[in-house]
Amino acid sequence: MKKVKSLWQAKVDSIHYGALDIVTLNLLVPKTFQAKPGQFVLLPPLSEDSVLPRPFSIVGISPSDKIRTNLLTLWIKRVGKNTALYSRLPYNKKIDLIGPKGLPIKIASEKKYILVGGGAGYAALAFLADELSRQGKKIIVIAGAKKKAAIPALNPSRGAGTVKLIMASESGKYGKLATDLLIPLLKKDGGEARVVACGPKAMLKKVAEISADYGNGCEVILEEIMACGTGSCKGCAVFGKDGTVRHVCSDGPAFDAKWIDWPKLLHRSSRQANRPTIKKPAMDVCLVGQNLKTLLLASPLLNGSGCLGIEALEKGEIDLRYVGALETKGVTVKPRAGNDMPRICEVESGVINSIGLQNVGLEKFLSDELPRWLKFGKPVIINISGFSLEEYAELAEALGKTAIAGLEVNISCPNIKGGGMSFGTNPDLARQVTSVVRKTASDKFIIVKLTPNVTDIVSIAKAVKQSGADAISLVNTFQAMDIDVATRRPKIGAVAGGLSGPAIATQALWKVRQLHQAKLGIPIIGMGGIDSAETAAKFFMAGANAIAVGTGSFGRPHIFTEIFRGLEKIIKRQGLGSVTELTGSLITD
Repeated sequence: MKKVKSLWQAKVDSIHYGALDIVTLNLLVPKTFQAKPGQFVLLPPLSEDSVLPRPFSIVGISPSDKIRTNLLTLWIKRVGKNTALYSRLPYNKKIDLIGPKGLPIKIASEKKYILVGGGAGYAALAFLADELSRQGKKIIVIAGAKKKAAIPALNPSRGAGTVKLIMASESGKYGKLATDLLIPLLKKDGGEARVVACGPKAMLKKVAEISADYGNGCEVILEEIMACGTGSCKGCAVFGKDGTVRHVCSDGPAFDAKWIDWPKLLHRSSRQANRPTIKKPAMDVCLVGQNLKTLLLASPLLNGSGCLGIEALEKGEIDLRYVGALETKGVTVKPRAGNDMPRICEVESGVINSIGLQNVGLEKFLSDELPRWLKFGKPVIINISGFSLEEYAELAEALGKTAIAGLEVNISCPNIKGGGMSFGTNPDLARQVTSVVRKTASDKFIIVKLTPNVTDIVSIAKAVKQSGADAISLVNTFQAMDIDVATRRPKIGAVAGGLSGPAIATQALWKVRQLHQAKLGIPIIGMGGIDSAETAAKFFMAGANAIAVGTGSFGRPHIFTEIFRGLEKIIKRQGLGSVTELTGSLITD
């Protein structure tokens, strides 16, 4: 059997920028690259944060003026880091390309076709329109786009067929939706035309229903988010009414509309209700702990403990306008010089650190640093770390007499007297620490910071809640290491350290979700890889009542302002009146 080549090296020929962030990318590919309508290609991810290839429908293939090459046209809508990078590829830049993938659309015997494209879905229909025209078919294209300039041009020059383009958004005769324009066409058609549609899944379902009502055959092109794109991972499943399962990348992307089990395809689609317009959502929160303990925050954003020093604050290196409370770096009873160098290394989408709790110690902190924290006029929360119950008690007693708003108890420290086991990995030890701090600093708001390096974080959370915790913050860093291949030495002096940054966001999100589902009855402060308003919103939706930003603040002095304002926009788009309404709003049914 002849092996079909699927990995190619393409070269950027030109890029054209259209309306609504639409970019036409023209790539030079070898003459031996052959594709048919309905197929797609995969481009490698260009963002360092991404690992999966990106699929793009083939808009067209035409002869180029370069020797031994064809011109492959892709249509890209800029919606993320990778699509933005694709749109800025320089002229003559070489890029790997996998394809063509997927099964071609079978051209049926019908002499007339109606193609329905919704938004970016039109890209998958342009190549088909060209081939249908070449075969002499009569074609009507309904393009649902806000502007005509946002869709790629049809190229029926090779064919004898006729192509009529109807812009859904520019027509006022039947309505603004593509499906509204389809109905009168099918009423006059008498079931003769074949319908092919591509676009949002809700639109495809409507097209399928309308086609069935008027007796027209219908195929839909499903532009699912594909993972591997080769049929190996089975992540792009489509369920049929007959109980069978097919996959977009290997069995599609076009499917007979009558075969699809539409309820299964749509049951997780976003459902937007008619929501009121909110001029300015409330962004203040009140964290209510036990025995009427409260922590009032003008903003739901805190800085992560360990990531902000008093010197940086005093130099004005961080924009504090939208920080609801300030959290200090960890304070221990005795001064600590910290761990050996190197203490920090950057890894993919994150940072590993092993600082070793360097700090001036309790006595000097009280006399020198604490007054400097308090002068900023925001609630101050002191992160405390002990290596025995006695040390936690000493810290709580001394700090409980000050004007601070609360204490954050770091239970990731090893219990030296107990053999070195971390207080946070054992429910009994976690309970003991919380109880000691609660009794010693009885009038302060007590937050317990949990480590994610446990098998059952809910049992730890329940233990500290039962012992008097007013709130729980999570997650602390994940244990990790990295190695310098050239020297064969660890990149961290202590061999291992704590991983933070975007790399841990999805794991941290799940931990927050677990505690929210446990219904502990006390607030949750979520953290771990939050570097944008969108990520912050996810933590609230998972169940956080407030969030903390740590590693994301390194090198981004205005991150709190960016996240705060971004959150306001997200909350307004959701039609909510306050950030508190976002908490626990995840939809799973």
